[in-house]
Amino acid sequence: MSQDAILIAFYVITMVNVLIGAGFAVAGLTKPEAVTPGPSTEASRVFASYSAARALPLAFVVLVAIVLHATFALFWLGFLDGLIQFVDAWVGYRQHD
Repeated sequence: MSQDAILIAFYVITMVNVLIGAGFAVAGLTKPEAVTPGPSTEASRVFASYSAARALPLAFVVLVAIVLHATFALFWLGFLDGLIQFVDAWVGYRQHD
């Protein structure tokens, strides 16, 4: 596999990862009960707002880094997003969710 193919795969995987997170954030803002159990409450709306505050700017910066071909910045942004996903999974595990 060539270095260009590896770089393109890295760009695509990072982009898909942040867009999925941003999609869940937007879904939570527009319809919180779609991403949290039970009916929509004030707590689920606050949860969705925190999620969007983290996911939307990260997605925007990653997309800008991809457009500018900022590979070094994209590496760290991808690492940060992976770390966020890991911590989210750990919290879900601890909450038995």
